[in-house]
Amino acid sequence: DGTESLVVNMFYKSPDKATKDKRHPLPRPSTFNTNDQLKWQHWDGSLPNEAVSIDNTYVGRKDYVCKYQCHAGFYNPNSGSYCHYTNGGEVHKDPSFEILVNENNFEILEWKKGSANSAPQHSVRTCSSDEIYVGRNEYGLGKVHQIQKTFFLPWKTKVYQYEDNYEVLTVSKDVKSEHISKVEYNNNEAKITQYPSATMHVSTIVNNECSSTLKTLNFSKTYQTKRRWDIHSSVMLGTVGLPANFTHSTSLELNIPPNHYCRAYIAEYQFKVNIPFSARLDRTYSNGKSTGRSVTGTYENIWNGEVQAVVDRCEPVANALPCTQKPDPYSHVP
Repeated sequence: DGTESLVVNMFYKSPDKATKDKRHPLPRPSTFNTNDQLKWQHWDGSLPNEAVSIDNTYVGRKDYVCKYQCHAGFYNPNSGSYCHYTNGGEVHKDPSFEILVNENNFEILEWKKGSANSAPQHSVRTCSSDEIYVGRNEYGLGKVHQIQKTFFLPWKTKVYQYEDNYEVLTVSKDVKSEHISKVEYNNNEAKITQYPSATMHVSTIVNNECSSTLKTLNFSKTYQTKRRWDIHSSVMLGTVGLPANFTHSTSLELNIPPNHYCRAYIAEYQFKVNIPFSARLDRTYSNGKSTGRSVTGTYENIWNGEVQAVVDRCEPVANALPCTQKPDPYSHVP
């Protein structure tokens, strides 16, 4: 019916537990960059539904995370279509900016205490080339410059600097499990590739007798087919792969002439198919929270298909001993 359900049943475990379980844990990512769900989106005059915001209780309003170039700041609808940020010791506002969007609210965002020594793990950067992160304190949003070890807050026309008492925006990576379901394949976009044939077995049979002989060759080989579901998105617990073992067996009869040898081999043909698919990805965190969204990806299957038995033309045995020919009893009859 074109639908398949897969469960990625992988968990982060301590090393001693992992060795006792056949399910091997996958390594945690060490850094975080914005992905296809959490991303900076160019401001087009309208506020996206999933724009990342904070409740600024100090002034009684909701502020949204924005940036101009690599400088994080805040956007507020009551302050015009500007991103307010700090740069060079001054407060600036610019109408050409980007706003942080968490599509489908899929990522779990957390504010963690900042430190002058280092940014929290998985902090949200403004640019990949600079160590500038999204920060806040009790007064509002701003930027954390890790090299300067300071949080910069734009406040009206002044810049306020803090070396402590601020938080940095982070993405939770404490994922317990991920569940992929409702997989629908687009068979019309399937692409099948056939690889050149490969020889899996070769046999040479020599007949040194003076009469033909019949030989039966048996071939058998076990191989592993490879199936993968590569998701075009951030999947915390890895790519789904389901290997399976199959055995190909065949037999071949050879009628070998006297003083001849014959060579036979088995040729196999390998195929690869790629099929686009759409699915539902549900994620469960260790704290019990769950998120879900639609994803797309590519299903890949590599398998050994057709098997052919090929026999080369039989050749005479070099330097074979001649067969003794019996005299003809009727040779004297005229």
